[in-house]
Amino acid sequence: MQDYVVGFRIFEGRSLQSSDGAPCDPFVLIDCCGYSYQTETLERRSSLCPWNEHCTWPRIGLYPKEFESSFIEFKVYARNWFTRNFLIGKASLQLSFVNKRQHHLYARRWLPLRRDDSPAVTGTINVTIFVLKPFELAPSLSLQTSEQVEAGEEAAASQADHEGLESAVLTQSVDAQAGRAHYVRLNMFRVEELQDNGGAPSPYVTVEFAGCLVKTSTGKQVRQYTFNECLQIPVVTPVYEDTIILKLWSCNWFSPDELLAQGLLSFSELRSHALPPRWFNLYGWDADELAELQLSSGGDKEPEAHVFKGRLLVSGSVEPLDADEELQPQKSLPARFELEPAMVQLSIMADVYMVTGAEARQCQVEVSFGSVKGSTKWVSYDAAPMDDPSAGTDTFADEKDEGETMGFKTFSFNEKSGRVETLVAMTAEAEDSQPSVTISLYTSGYLQSSRRVAFANVRITDFFRGSPSEAVKPVSIPLHPLLNSNAGASASVLVSLRSTFQNADSRSLRKPVKPMVYLLRAYCFTARQIQHSSIRRDIMAGKFGVTVACTGMSRRTEAIAGPRPMWMQAVELKILLCSDSTREPPATEPISVSLFQEGQVRNLELGKAVCVYSHMRRKDDAGRWEPYILKPQWIKLFGDQNGSRCVGEMLVAFELLLYKHRHEPSLGPRDMWPHPSENFDERHHICRLRRATIHFSLRGLRDILPLPRVESLGSAAGTVHASRPVVTVEVGSFSSDLSKAASPKPGKQHAKDKIEFKFSEVTETMERAKRLKPWTTKIMALNTEGKNFDFCTAGKLQCLLPEKAPFEPYLVVRVYEPPSSAGASVGYESYHIGDVLVSLQDRRPCCWLDGVSLSKPYDAQQDRIAKLLREARQQLAAKDRFQQQSLDDLRKGIEEWRQQVHKGLKTEVRDEVQEAGFIDPAGLPQPLKSSLAVKRPVPAIPCQSLNMRKEISFSPRQGARVKEAGSRKSVSGSLENSAPFDSGFWYRSLCLSKNQDTVNLRESSNWSFTTGEVFGFVKCAFKVVDGWESSPEDDVEEVDEGDENDDTMEEGDGLGLEDVVLAKAERQPVEIQGDDIMKLKTSYGHDHALDEFAFSDDTLFKKFHDGESVPPRIRVRLYFVKAVCIHYSSTGLADPYIEVSLGREHVISMRNMAQMQTNTPDFHRVEARDVSLPEDWRLEVTIKSLEELALQDSVIGGTVIDLEDRWHSSLWQSGNRKQMLPTENRSLHSPEFPGRNRGSLEMWVEMIESSDAAAVKPSTLSKPPTTELEVRLVIWTASGVKLMSGDSTNVQIHTQLDCKEYGGEYDALQQTDVHFNSVDGKAVFNWRMVYPRIKMPSWSCTMTVSLHHHELMGGTFLGSFDLDLGKYLERVARDSDALTIGPSDITFYDGEQEDVGSVNMTMYVLTQAEAQGRRVGIAREEPNEDPQLLTPTEGRDWGTYLSALGLAWPDFGLWKKFIPVFVAMIVFLVLVIILRQIGLF
Repeated sequence: MQDYVVGFRIFEGRSLQSSDGAPCDPFVLIDCCGYSYQTETLERRSSLCPWNEHCTWPRIGLYPKEFESSFIEFKVYARNWFTRNFLIGKASLQLSFVNKRQHHLYARRWLPLRRDDSPAVTGTINVTIFVLKPFELAPSLSLQTSEQVEAGEEAAASQADHEGLESAVLTQSVDAQAGRAHYVRLNMFRVEELQDNGGAPSPYVTVEFAGCLVKTSTGKQVRQYTFNECLQIPVVTPVYEDTIILKLWSCNWFSPDELLAQGLLSFSELRSHALPPRWFNLYGWDADELAELQLSSGGDKEPEAHVFKGRLLVSGSVEPLDADEELQPQKSLPARFELEPAMVQLSIMADVYMVTGAEARQCQVEVSFGSVKGSTKWVSYDAAPMDDPSAGTDTFADEKDEGETMGFKTFSFNEKSGRVETLVAMTAEAEDSQPSVTISLYTSGYLQSSRRVAFANVRITDFFRGSPSEAVKPVSIPLHPLLNSNAGASASVLVSLRSTFQNADSRSLRKPVKPMVYLLRAYCFTARQIQHSSIRRDIMAGKFGVTVACTGMSRRTEAIAGPRPMWMQAVELKILLCSDSTREPPATEPISVSLFQEGQVRNLELGKAVCVYSHMRRKDDAGRWEPYILKPQWIKLFGDQNGSRCVGEMLVAFELLLYKHRHEPSLGPRDMWPHPSENFDERHHICRLRRATIHFSLRGLRDILPLPRVESLGSAAGTVHASRPVVTVEVGSFSSDLSKAASPKPGKQHAKDKIEFKFSEVTETMERAKRLKPWTTKIMALNTEGKNFDFCTAGKLQCLLPEKAPFEPYLVVRVYEPPSSAGASVGYESYHIGDVLVSLQDRRPCCWLDGVSLSKPYDAQQDRIAKLLREARQQLAAKDRFQQQSLDDLRKGIEEWRQQVHKGLKTEVRDEVQEAGFIDPAGLPQPLKSSLAVKRPVPAIPCQSLNMRKEISFSPRQGARVKEAGSRKSVSGSLENSAPFDSGFWYRSLCLSKNQDTVNLRESSNWSFTTGEVFGFVKCAFKVVDGWESSPEDDVEEVDEGDENDDTMEEGDGLGLEDVVLAKAERQPVEIQGDDIMKLKTSYGHDHALDEFAFSDDTLFKKFHDGESVPPRIRVRLYFVKAVCIHYSSTGLADPYIEVSLGREHVISMRNMAQMQTNTPDFHRVEARDVSLPEDWRLEVTIKSLEELALQDSVIGGTVIDLEDRWHSSLWQSGNRKQMLPTENRSLHSPEFPGRNRGSLEMWVEMIESSDAAAVKPSTLSKPPTTELEVRLVIWTASGVKLMSGDSTNVQIHTQLDCKEYGGEYDALQQTDVHFNSVDGKAVFNWRMVYPRIKMPSWSCTMTVSLHHHELMGGTFLGSFDLDLGKYLERVARDSDALTIGPSDITFYDGEQEDVGSVNMTMYVLTQAEAQGRRVGIAREEPNEDPQLLTPTEGRDWGTYLSALGLAWPDFGLWKKFIPVFVAMIVFLVLVIILRQIGLF
C-alpha cells in the first residue's frame, strides 16, 4: 500500500434547492476512502452559503489499483431537527484525475450538485482539491486559492463587470450546466455460474459514475439470473472522472450485502467506441483465505484475485442528446435486444506430471475453467528423487555444477493419478471473453487439513488446441503462493494442457517424457537499491550474495560487500528437466533468484524473483551451434513483510543447454566483464570500456555529526567531533582481475583509479590554515551540532567506464576520520564516517552516445543527446519480472549477429579513403587537409554549420515591455531542484550515509531530516571528459614514446569513422580547438563556467576565500509568504508559527505570532540578519505548532537552505541584484515522519553586502491586496410594492452585509426610513447605506436586500434578493479604481418566487483611502454629497403617518396654510405657562 494525501477547501455553495424551496440550514459532508469531514451548519441560507473551511487527510492507504477507482464525494444536506436530514445534492471527483493535473490540483472549481432521483442541478459548490502521492509537493496556498478561468470565461466575466447590478443578483434557481448532455447506458443481460458461499447468492448489480448509483433488480437465491435491464446514467460534460464502477452484490437480509466482484470501465473509451455484448469474468478471493491474508499497508502489490465468482454479460454505450431533448434522471429501463456473443463448447484436458517445491505430506492439483473444476488424486511426496540419467556415463568428472540439494519435495503423478477429468464448458468464442484456467495446489499433512497454498492463472489460448487424440508435451507453470502461506513458496507444476472444440469422450494417453540432464547458467552481474527493513543504515554495508535455485538444486555466488555488490559470476546448475526429445526445449521449471545478506550465524534472505526461461541452445540446419546473445535485464526483487515490497534490483540473464554439451567450445559461458577498446570484440564481449578523466573539485564537508569516542572506552565514552577528515574519490570498478593484471604498452598512461584529500595536508600553508579553520553549526531538526570543513582542492581521476547500458557507472566519495598517532600505534583503525554514491549514467561524455559526432556542432545535436539520455534511463529501469525474448525476436537477433560477423565488425580506414575525391564535402582540397607538411591544417567544418544567408532571430526592441514590472515568478519546489537554477548551483551537498546506493538529488530536501542514516554532507563538483588527461606531474613520465605509425589511436576513442580518418591526416600534438568539441567531449549539462576556477587549487581557494568574492559580512533577508501544513493531530488543524536557525548564532522564534487553528497560515514576514560565509552557510526554517499544555511544541516540518550555494551562483546573483528572485514553494520534512510530505512553505531569500544594506531597500512583501474597501449603496425609489393592509403599504428596505472580513463601525444590518401609506406601490427614500473597512481578500461577500411592510407592533417580510459583491471588490482591490454600478432596477421575490416589488439603487465601491477623501454620512447625514440626498416629502407628513395608523386627518381647506402659525402660537403659550410656574417668568 501507499499513503496518499488528500486535501480540500470548501469555499461556498450557491443556489441550494431545499425540499420546500425556502432557506434552509445547509452543511457539507465529505467522504473519501473511510475518512469523513463535516462543515459547520449555516442557518437560513439558500442562494449563498459561505463555509470557507478546509481539511487535509495525510494518510490514506490505498493500493495503486484502488487509487485509480477511488473518489472524494461532497454531499450537501439541509438540517432537519426531528427528521432525517434532506440531501440537497452531491458531487464527486476521481482521485487519480486530480493527481494527474498540473500541481496535482483542482483549484476553485464549481461542482454541480445532483440527487439520484433527478438529473437537474440542485446547486453548486466551489471547492479546491489536491491529491498527492508519496514525495509529491503540496501545492502552495496561492495556487489553491487562485481561481482557474477557462478559455472564454475571462471575456464573459469582464463583460459582466460593466453591466448593472442585475448581473450580481444571486437567483434561487440554478442555471443549466454548460456542456453536452449524454446518457451512459449499460445493459445488464444476465449473470451466470455464481458460486455458492453457504447458499446460493441473491445477485444484483450496481453502477456508479458521476455521483450516480443505479441498481438492477435482485434475484432470490439463484446461481443464474437474467436482468435484461439498461442502467441509464445522465452525464453532462465536462466530467471530473473517467472510471465507471460495476459491482456485483449478493443481497443479505440480516447482514450487510456482500460484494462478490467489481469491474471498471473507462468513460472516455466507452464514449469513443461502444461496447458490444461481452462476457466479463468476475474474480475475487475466498472469504476464508482472505481472513488469513492479513494484508499489511507496507506492501507494494495487491494480491491477485484467483477465485472465479461468475460471469456477467454486459454491453454499453455513451449517447449524446440533441439540443432540444430533455435530460432524464438515472433509472433502470428494459434492455434493448442485442445479439449475444457466439458461444462454443470447449473441452479442456489436463494431465499433471509432477509438483515440485511443496512442503507437505500429500498434495493435489485442481484445474478450473470458470465454474467447471477437476482435480487429480492425492499423492505423497517421492521418497527418492528422480534418477540422474547421466550418473556413471559422464566422461567429465567435474562436480562444480552439481549445486546443493535444497530439500524440496517432489510429487510424481502417474498416468492415472495425474489425469484430470475432462472439463467441458460453454464459453464465449471471443478469446478475450473466455475465463482463465486456474491451477490450484492443495496440500495436507498429519496435523494439517487440506488447504490451498498456491495458484496460477493462465490463458487457455496459450496452450495447444487440436484433436483430443493428439498428445502434447507438458510445460512447467510456476505457482504464486498465498500471502499467508509459507508452503508452496517456490512451487511449480508440470502439466500438459490442451483444448478442443470436439467431444473428448476418448482422449489419448499423455505424452511420455523422461528426465534429462541440463545445464542452467544464471549470469549474476550486480544488484542495486537494496533496501530491506532489516538492513541497518548506521554501519558499513554488509556482504550480499545470490542464490539461484531450480528443480530442488541451488548454488550461491560469493558474498560481495555492498551497497552495490558486483558478482559478475555465471552460476551453473545441473538440473533435471523432463522432455521428450534432446532437440526440443524441455519443460522448464521456474528459476528462483534470491538475494541474501551474509550473517555471522545464518544468512538473511532479503527478497527474490521467480523467472521463467525456456530457450535452449540448439544447432541450426547447417549443424552449427546457434549463437547466444547475452542481454541481461534489471529485474525487481520482492520480499520484506508479506513479500510484496520491492527490496532491490538485480541485473541477470539466463542460458540453458544440455548438460552433455557443456564442454563444447562454442557453448562455454560468456564473458560478463566489459573490456577496454583495444581488445573489445562485439561478438564476444557485452560492453566496451572507454577511457575517461574525472575532474573532481572538493569544496568541503558540512554538518558532520559527532563521532563515537572509540579510542577511549568505545561508544560508551560519548562522542567527539571529527578533526582531521580524509576524503577519497574512486569509481566503481568494471574491470576484471584479468584486465587489471594486463600490463599496458610501454610509454602508455596508467589509470589513476583513486584520489585522496587529507584535511591536514590542504591546511599546511599558513594562509590556508588561517582561512580554512573548522567550525560547528546548529542542527535544530536533530537537536545536535555538526562540524564543517573547507578543503578547496581539486584532482583528476583516470578511469575506465562502460560505454552504455546495461551497466550503470558510479562515483564513490568516502569520508573517514584517521586515528590519532597514539591510537594508530595501538592498532586503532580509521573511523568510517560515511560515503556517497553518485550515478555517472547521465554524466558520460556526449560523444559516447550513438550517433553523436564530433564533426557536428553541439547545438545541432543537443536535442538528440537529451533524447538518447532519456532512452538510456528507460533501458536501465527495472522490470517487475524477467521478460524473455520471443522466438521471433530471438531469431532476429541471431540473424543480425550473423550479418555483423560476415560483414565484419570494423571497417579498415583505407576502405574509406581509397575513393576520396579531390574536393571533400566541406569544400576543402584533400591535399590541404592531409598533407603532413602543413603545420596548421585547416579544420573541416560541416556545411550545415556555415552561417550563409541564414536568418537570425532578433531580441526584443528596446523599450518593448518584455516582463511586467514588479512581477515575481514562482517555482514549484526548491530553487536548487528547479530549472535553470539546478545547474547553476555548482556545489550541491551530497549526503554521507552507510550502506546506501546512489543518491537522487530530487530527494535532497529530505536528507537533513533523516535520523540514523545521514551523517553529514560533502560539497563537490565534477565533470567527466572523454579520454585520459595526464596530470601535470605525470606529463614527463607518461609521454607516449610509441611508434609514430601506431594505429591504436587511444586519443581517438569515441570518434566516428570520418573523425578517425581526419585525425590520422592531422596527427599533431596539439589539442582540438573549439567550444563544440569541448562540450561534446564533456558531460551533458556541464556548466563550463566551472572550468575557470573549480579544478585548480589556487583558483578554487581564491574563488571562495578572497575578499572580492566573499565580503566579510552579508545581510540575509528572509521573506516568508504562506505555508501549507499537513498536520497529524486529532483535530487536523495546527497552530503554526515559524522558527529560524541562521548560521551559528541567530535563532529567530515567532512563537508569539502563532496563527491559531489553520493549516494554511499566511505569514508575510520579513527577517534580516548579518552573517559571514562560509561559516554561517546553514539556514534552517522550521514550522511548529503551538502546544499550550505540552512540554514542547510539535514540529510540523522544516527545510534547509545552503546560502553559500546561492551566493556563488552567477545565475542566482543575477536575479538577486535585480531583486527579482522567484518565490520557492519548498517542501517540508520532519525526522518524526521520514519520507512523508509534511506540507510546503512559500519563501525566498535575498543576500547583499552589509555595507550596501542601507542603500538597497528590502523587497516589498505584503499581502496581495491589503487594501480596505468601502461599499456605499444608495436606495433611490421603490415601485410595484405589494399592497398589504387597507390597500396601502408602509415601505421600508433593509440591507444585511454577510462578510467575515467586514470591520466597519456601522452595523451590518442597516435600514431606510419608512415611506408611510403608499397606495400605489411607489416609495421614495434617497437613503445611503455605508459599509466601510472591508478587508481584502474576501472569500465571500454578499448583501441581502429585503423589502418590509412596517408596523408599530413589528414588520412583515415581503421579499428579498441577494447580491454577490465579490467580483466588484476583487476588481477594485486589483485596479484601485472606484466603481459605480447602476442605477439599476432589481425585483424582490417572496418565498414562492412571486414579484412583490422592485427597487432602484446605485452601488459605489472604492478603496478606503479614496473614501477618506470623499467622506459621506450614513442615511442623509453630513457630509451629504457625492451624491447629495434630499429628504423626500412624500410619505413623511403627519397625514400619511396617521393614515398608516388608521386615523383620518380633517380637511381644513384654506385654513391649513395657517396651521404652522397656530401650532407655533400654542407652543409659545405652553412654554410661557411652564416658565411662570417655575418662577422664571
